Amino acid sequence: MASSKKAIFSFFIFLILYFLYSVLHVHIPDVYLLRRLDVFYYIVVGVFFTLYLKERLIHKSLRRVILHVGVLWTIWFILELLYFFPFPDTAIYMRNVWYFYFAPMHILPLLLFYASIYEGRLENERLHPLWYLPTLISLFFVFAAISNDKLHLMMDFEEDFKGIVGNVEYGPIYYLSMAWIVFLFTFSFVLTLIKCRISIPRRLQFLPLLPVLVGIVWAIYYITDTLPVINGRVVAEFPETFSYIMGSFTTICICIGLYPSNEGYKALFAKSSIAALITDRDGTVRYTGSTPISLAGLSFTEDNEEQVRGTFRIRRFPIRGGFMYWQEDISEILKLNEELKETGDRLAEEGELIKLKRKLDAERYSIDESNKLYDSIAKHVLPQSAEIARLSEEAEADLSLFDHHASVILVLCTYIKRYSNLTLLHEKNAFFSSSELTLSLNESLRALQRNGIKTALISGESALLPGSSVIELYSIFEELFEKNLNRLIGVTIRVSKGSPFTIKAVIETDSELSLPASEYFNVSMEKEDGIYYLVFALKEMGGDAS
Repeated sequence: MASSKKAIFSFFIFLILYFLYSVLHVHIPDVYLLRRLDVFYYIVVGVFFTLYLKERLIHKSLRRVILHVGVLWTIWFILELLYFFPFPDTAIYMRNVWYFYFAPMHILPLLLFYASIYEGRLENERLHPLWYLPTLISLFFVFAAISNDKLHLMMDFEEDFKGIVGNVEYGPIYYLSMAWIVFLFTFSFVLTLIKCRISIPRRLQFLPLLPVLVGIVWAIYYITDTLPVINGRVVAEFPETFSYIMGSFTTICICIGLYPSNEGYKALFAKSSIAALITDRDGTVRYTGSTPISLAGLSFTEDNEEQVRGTFRIRRFPIRGGFMYWQEDISEILKLNEELKETGDRLAEEGELIKLKRKLDAERYSIDESNKLYDSIAKHVLPQSAEIARLSEEAEADLSLFDHHASVILVLCTYIKRYSNLTLLHEKNAFFSSSELTLSLNESLRALQRNGIKTALISGESALLPGSSVIELYSIFEELFEKNLNRLIGVTIRVSKGSPFTIKAVIETDSELSLPASEYFNVSMEKEDGIYYLVFALKEMGGDAS
């Protein structure tokens, strides 16, 4: 709800700025140095809009593209301001400035086109070379306009014509250039809305269309030549309307989360149960989790980044612009230390020494067996642990990678956690319910959703399965997820009891999947229209869950 309110508020702010321009445009006196005050007003708006984008956007490639939108906005209106400067041959000068209008007029929709392409991609993901073909087409139209006095590719004037209005014959390339602008806009808006339905709630998906609808209304008035005229001036000129649509559309996309921005951290901490907080360099708390942490009386240095208070250990980690603090419960460690101290006192008595020795031998044996199991688990998940360490180091070196790497790490950590739980459960039970597999897959699918992947899990009645078959199948799915994480589009898993016990998976991905090998399941795979259909049928073993 907060996102929709911000988006609607931003829409009306731009609408008010657009209205103020129209009022200024039609009422400003026709006096030199004052008659283009409305254009100067739009230049100021463009500068502030560019600064706003620079501070808000965090996706590197998307920020670079959208920042160019703000810069071109400003350049366009500087050209309009220069349009009325007097020169000896004013008509030729004004006509050539008019030709340069076509540069931002073609490049702005091109930038919006690339913004829609970069949306949802990894920050440093390279585009296929074919995606750069629209750039060549737009540059051709810009060249055709700028060189029109020499090549006459877009329009022709009468031989003795010196102005820029009337008596102009437009050529086919001119109309093609206008059609190209409309195509880029339409493609960008449609692609953005398609991605909008995936990444944000459906109730917000039509908000980016608000400024587009305003532009459509203006286009209808323009085509029918019925734009209102006050004091001999058209109320809404094309460049200002064009820039209004671009600015409002971009800002709404930021507000609803379609373009990744540097907000939402407060909500993240508020909904998280972790005991952590973030401060600036001066120690002022900026974000805090639902579990409070008090830093009063604590003193941290570069050589000592942790402090103990009661049954908690508080650690500090330097981040860009401040510090992150988190709290760890060490009550069990303190309790163990206390028990060891009491045990040492009892060992002072010779009779108790033998008894305690036997007890310690038994505990040592149990610990050794547990350590073997833990070592086995650690060895199995070593690739995931190494990848987590690598991603953490990269995110620490470049904070712009934090959100993406955190989503990938969540997938890896979920597998480590669930694999460990299944292995420990199997150590005690040779057979257990398939609901343990369902819970593990469900948590992994939720982690995939953080990576922008659509997922669904449908489960039926539970069945009693060999623990080793459950662990194997869960590991097979994890391998599929990890190998194709950046190419996955959607995953649907259906668990059915049946006879035999069967799991069906529908995986939509741009990757090529290979048929998994399994010791406990008969596996089949089919591909249709880029979608893989996998069926895992349990071989003859197991039974019903009691």
